[in-house]
Amino acid sequence: MTMKKGVLMPSCSISRAVVRCAVMDGNSIRRRELADALAKFGYLTAMLDTRDALVEYMREIVVDLVLVMEPTLDEPIAPWVEQLRNDSAFAETPLTIVGRAIESEMVAALMAGADVYLNWPVSYELIIARLGALLRRVRRSHPGSRNQSHGSYIFFPGSDRVCLGREPVLLTRMERRAAHLLFSRYLCVVTFEDLWRAMWEGVSMQEPQRHTVCVHISRLRSKLKLNGEYGYHLLSVRGEGYKLVSAGESVLSQAVNY
Repeated sequence: MTMKKGVLMPSCSISRAVVRCAVMDGNSIRRRELADALAKFGYLTAMLDTRDALVEYMREIVVDLVLVMEPTLDEPIAPWVEQLRNDSAFAETPLTIVGRAIESEMVAALMAGADVYLNWPVSYELIIARLGALLRRVRRSHPGSRNQSHGSYIFFPGSDRVCLGREPVLLTRMERRAAHLLFSRYLCVVTFEDLWRAMWEGVSMQEPQRHTVCVHISRLRSKLKLNGEYGYHLLSVRGEGYKLVSAGESVLSQAVNY
């Protein structure tokens, strides 16, 4: 295993998709115990200690599950759950809450958008079992989801994970969106404007910022080694955008590496 940004990363396995879980818990001892328990079941865990840290992480990284531990919270959690569900970073992510054993709070949290609510105290084994059951239910509801393969590159639907050969690569949300667009338009020029709209999902009120796009694409090229080493070469088309070609393609006279 390798470590990156505090997250365990095993080698890619095509037969068994890695499950990433973001866990928020303000109790440092319980965080460590949870991390150990989840690791034994093969989960990649990002352990966050505050709500703000969880939100910031989720806006950068796509995860399969979110677990929020708030068993000693002195205020209702439902308003925060509703706030999360109105955030595009959390809108579709399965959410499990471990909270106070108060039925009215459980009902309110579930009505606000939590998928599972467990009363504290509860064993880590039961928490993990419920996470697994929730994940199976979600995956059954999306039977058409398939990993997308482009030669040595394997993209996992709804995830920021990419396998390059047998090694995992982590992309930010913007890098992932740009990568999907570039591979989907293989051999075609993708303009700066198209990349900007894809990376910000059309919600940015700013005019397309070419320099910002170039910075993200430069990082993407480096992470995915789009220099021909793995069969694909990302070219910069001067004044227009980018073009993804096979390593054997001749470089057009108007295309130069950025």
